[in-house]
Amino acid sequence: MSNMLKPPVSAVVITYNEADRITDCLESLSWTQEIIVVDSLSTDQTVSICTHYTDRIFIREWKGYAQQKNFGMTLARNEWVFFIDADERVSPHLAREIQQIYADGNPGCLGFSMPRQAFYLGKRIKHGEWGEDMKLRLVKKSCAHWTEDKSVHEELLLNGPVQYLKEPLFHFTSRGIIHHLKRSNCYSTLYARDAFTQRQRYGLHVLCWAPFKRFIKGYIQQRGYRDGIAGLVIASVQMADTFLRYFKLRLLYAGIMKMK
Repeated sequence: MSNMLKPPVSAVVITYNEADRITDCLESLSWTQEIIVVDSLSTDQTVSICTHYTDRIFIREWKGYAQQKNFGMTLARNEWVFFIDADERVSPHLAREIQQIYADGNPGCLGFSMPRQAFYLGKRIKHGEWGEDMKLRLVKKSCAHWTEDKSVHEELLLNGPVQYLKEPLFHFTSRGIIHHLKRSNCYSTLYARDAFTQRQRYGLHVLCWAPFKRFIKGYIQQRGYRDGIAGLVIASVQMADTFLRYFKLRLLYAGIMKMK
């Protein structure tokens, strides 16, 4: 890591049973002045591991992704806040790029977006829906907040100009295929509940067509096939995820599936 001074940045990470991967995440935050962990009553060694990196650990019952992150932001001692998930890592090049920005003076913006690179089944994913995308993660807290109207895929909103960084944030998106499937099942339930709460309805043709359309988009149009077996698995799970979203929504309207 560079010998430059640590910039005035607080890092926020939310956790729940992340003992197998939280170390690498926190190690990648050594360039920040402060690390804040908001833990949702983990039953493994997550909290114990975090104590080796920070004393700013807060135990809070799970309220939702956005709510936990907004809570963590209120605890930050610095005006600049960097958000990272437990399955992500700040690359050494990205850390140095951020350090250099603050070493050169006050940033001329209110937030920074950065490219995120996904890794799955032991390889870098370059295509499909998991191909490199830009993520807003470093913001001035007085001008930003996470939207709380979604149970999953929450958005970080910023009222001001954004600059774009060149170096990547690494995303180790799943522990394996089984974890990937379990997470997809969980996310599809959250999506269906959100849609039901908003009284959204979709015809049977959407249930039949939307999953196939998503597979074609990710695997063919976005060239997911170029990532080999990993690309095929990703596109297939996304197809199943889309089917489950609309199927579970229909179950909610039929009273077969409950909201909680």
